[in-house]
Amino acid sequence: MKKTLFIGHSHTVAIQSAARELVELNPCESPFDFIDFRSKEFAPNYIKAKPMHINPQFQTAFNGKVSGVSSVVSCAHGNEYSILGLVNSTRPFDFFLSEENSPEVCNTVELIPEQFVVERLTGMAFKIKFFLTSLRELTPKEIPLFHMESPPPNPDLDHINKFPGAYAQRIKDSGIAPNYLRYKIWRVYSGIVRSHCEKIGITFISAPKGGLDDNGFLGEGFRENDPTHGNARYGKLVLEETLDAIKNLDKT
Repeated sequence: MKKTLFIGHSHTVAIQSAARELVELNPCESPFDFIDFRSKEFAPNYIKAKPMHINPQFQTAFNGKVSGVSSVVSCAHGNEYSILGLVNSTRPFDFFLSEENSPEVCNTVELIPEQFVVERLTGMAFKIKFFLTSLRELTPKEIPLFHMESPPPNPDLDHINKFPGAYAQRIKDSGIAPNYLRYKIWRVYSGIVRSHCEKIGITFISAPKGGLDDNGFLGEGFRENDPTHGNARYGKLVLEETLDAIKNLDKT
């Protein structure tokens, strides 16, 4: 049986947990396989020689699995928007979001052009764009290649304060940024990644709507015990969304 191969960093944890639970409930060979790009064998992920290239150990691992897969799904990186926007900036700002009806704008902070945010996140997205380009080159054309959108922001400030994780010191020092700002930064980041996927021939899969609340944030019951990740319930929705995307691609 050929499998769907997921590749990524911390956002794959929820998907792996969901896949294990499915196999436990229905004992059978798992239709999913995983490469954890955080593994020590793949460190550093990128070799900064000229030209920069992906770790050869990853290439070897990927080549060893790709002949046995029916599709490949990237869940790589994805926390860049949280690095920029989870906590309050030393120079508080806001901006109008052009892609949709922009959430509220705070008039008591500095309003900056959306393009400033786009340029900052584009620079921060260098590694995810490089990874996706490299993965596109490594993946045979006949194998469908997807990228899963990173989860949206968690709007529950009590939850974030209770489980601050790696952001604990930054949250203590600066406080959590407003929800509406974090949402807009996520939308800009996702737009940058989506655009790159379209440019190089990767199908972009949006975050599963069943895991979102009415305002587009990560829904209650789908949040991991940290500030930025989905849990196994969210991972199950990602698996379902991925299988739907594969089926829809087969129909075209």
